[in-house]
Amino acid sequence: MMNYVHTRNKYYASEGINFKVLSFDTDRSYIYDGIEVISEYDFHQLHSQNELDLIISHAPNLRNHLRFLKKKEVKYKKLLFFFHGHEVLIKSHYYPKPYNYVKRKPLNELTQLLYDHVKVKFLGSFFRERLKENHASLIFVSQWMKDAFMDNINIDRKLVDNNCYIIHNSLNKEFIETSYNFDSTKKADFITVRPFDQSKYAIDVVVKLAEENPQFTFHVYGKGDYFKHNLKPKNLEVFYEFFTPEQLSNLLDHYRCAIMPTRLDAQGVMMCEMAAYGIPVITSNLSICKEMVSDYGNTYFIDNDQAAINLEKIMGKFDKTTSPETLKKKFSSRNTYYREVEVIKEIINNKP
Repeated sequence: MMNYVHTRNKYYASEGINFKVLSFDTDRSYIYDGIEVISEYDFHQLHSQNELDLIISHAPNLRNHLRFLKKKEVKYKKLLFFFHGHEVLIKSHYYPKPYNYVKRKPLNELTQLLYDHVKVKFLGSFFRERLKENHASLIFVSQWMKDAFMDNINIDRKLVDNNCYIIHNSLNKEFIETSYNFDSTKKADFITVRPFDQSKYAIDVVVKLAEENPQFTFHVYGKGDYFKHNLKPKNLEVFYEFFTPEQLSNLLDHYRCAIMPTRLDAQGVMMCEMAAYGIPVITSNLSICKEMVSDYGNTYFIDNDQAAINLEKIMGKFDKTTSPETLKKKFSSRNTYYREVEVIKEIINNKP
């Protein structure tokens, strides 16, 4: 499920870092794609008496990560936490209202709210203690993610600033090493790829754009029940599928522009991939979107709730000569995975 972690791990291994992956979801240890994955049981059998140089925790939670790290038989010199999204948020303060057809249970929502308040309290206490002792470092995938962390976790900003890094998620190499072909044969004007049923991915904004601009054609790729409950404009065609990165980069060549609205993201990796590939991108006028892709001249930011958006005018602003090289560099392995490796080695080599 956490493929973005596995991709990192393969890069770490290629850089000579010796590690194992602890999975809380497996009962047996195994090798996956050259990476050694161990169960919690096997960890305690093999490593409980060893002091580890570093434990890396992605999207830390109470049920597994903090429970594990608080065990006195788990010995380590340093901790490194990666923050990717909701793990440090009070979700009700950030997540948009679900679509009407999505079933909601008030008791579940109350439970989630209570859990989130407990979560940020305990995480805050845990991080404060480790940061004060100089035993922990933090990596945020965006400035927005760091700001959200500070808004939710009760902790001194100076303590965080002195022990944190902002390193974006890397992009699949297909979007860095190849580029969009403006002159290829086009299947339709606009493409979007997204889950349909989560309102944060704003498929309703894409539908609204199609309704307001009947002179254009829209192809929507993804899965979900949205169009079982909502009318589909005649100029919009739905394909219930997703693609590998290799397939998606080739697919983008057959569209004039990508529409990638959002209501919430810690980075928006696919939006970044499309912009770095070089296809014109229309996305939402949010701080996170601007942080990620405003350096690309063929990006246009729209207000999700704007009554009417004239895509004809927007399309007239795009330029075939505009290069995405700034984004290719920004999200390259050198500025993402390699930076993480530098941080890991720096932490290990400066152990107390």
